Amino acid sequence: MKAVVRFCIDQIPSIETILKEAHIPYKTYNDSVQRDGRTSHYNWWIFTLEKNSPAYQAIQRELETQGGEAAGSQHASLVFTKKEIESAEWLHVRTTCMKVDTDVDQLSFATCGNPIKRQCWARHRISPMYCDKRIKWGNRHFFYSAYYYGYTELFCSEYAKELLQKGGFPLAFESLLRSKPPHETLPDVYHIIPCNTLPVEAMLTDDLKVQSDCPVCGKKTYELTEDAQLTVDRRYLNSDALIYGTPNMFGPGWSASACIISQATRRFLVENGMDRGLRFIPIRIK
Repeated sequence: MKAVVRFCIDQIPSIETILKEAHIPYKTYNDSVQRDGRTSHYNWWIFTLEKNSPAYQAIQRELETQGGEAAGSQHASLVFTKKEIESAEWLHVRTTCMKVDTDVDQLSFATCGNPIKRQCWARHRISPMYCDKRIKWGNRHFFYSAYYYGYTELFCSEYAKELLQKGGFPLAFESLLRSKPPHETLPDVYHIIPCNTLPVEAMLTDDLKVQSDCPVCGKKTYELTEDAQLTVDRRYLNSDALIYGTPNMFGPGWSASACIISQATRRFLVENGMDRGLRFIPIRIK
């Protein structure tokens, strides 16, 4: 496993000098956008560095020197080798593509009613899930996530649903409804709900950043970003279960659950050509 950071930052000559001296490949991105009668120009370097590399440290020092003059973004993530993924006993599976537009999710969810804005990110279901746009599945794509859920909740096509049901996996498949009466069922898309859910005490969260700790409902939510790993207490895992859902406690953003699968489940997805657009992240087990 290695931690990497993808940079997309202004084309500053001193940054390019560091990249060239360290023989780091980078791409040039130039674009302009017109908005409200004004034209904004974007000129960026795009490159990826390991967090523990000398070049990463040099870039960070240079960005600090530049102060607010250097615009752009940094996206951290964890990268695992094929061997690490194939040898992991349990994995967190998430999608790499958001396509499901649950744009009326305020009808489906509620919070505890904490009057202080953004002090509670925990939410719970109060009605069916709605979606007004039919999903167009890409070539060999069988799983997507939703814009208002993050990448951890999974949605699948009719084909994937039938294959998973034939495989005997402990999953429920929830249909999505159109928000306007008579609330017809949206075809060819299902929300995947694991039948087995881990309790809160099974999730070891010391290494995760607390997103919200609500004094009203007492629920905590945590930031499960791409550079973070789930850690689970081994006592709560049973290999016969094949798939687990976590409690509804992970962000960033509104809380959602995560899907944990066994190595046997991952192999089933791969062998049936259903792994495109999925990311498998080994679980730390203690």
